[in-house]
Amino acid sequence: MSGDSLDNQGQFKGLQITGIGSEWERCEALRAHLRGEGAVIFEKDKSENIKNTCSPWIHGYLQPLLLRMAETDQKLQPLVDPLRDEISGLYQMFSK
Repeated sequence: MSGDSLDNQGQFKGLQITGIGSEWERCEALRAHLRGEGAVIFEKDKSENIKNTCSPWIHGYLQPLLLRMAETDQKLQPLVDPLRDEISGLYQMFSK
């Protein structure tokens, strides 16, 4: 990360993603996918290619993140722990 991604205390700052789980939950394609037995957003054994990333639920997951990133001057990325917390909350909504 570059120096302009540091806050006043010298800590890395990331994209504010609090509440993004509720945005994900409103995406019908993501909801429909997560209702499936054992379904997760990114399958462990799924090959990484353009065709797989164009899945409607992947789009529904990425769009709110990318829109928030585009709205910030510094184009910050989310920090890992807050992102994990939001994903965990989404999975809990769907009993995952």
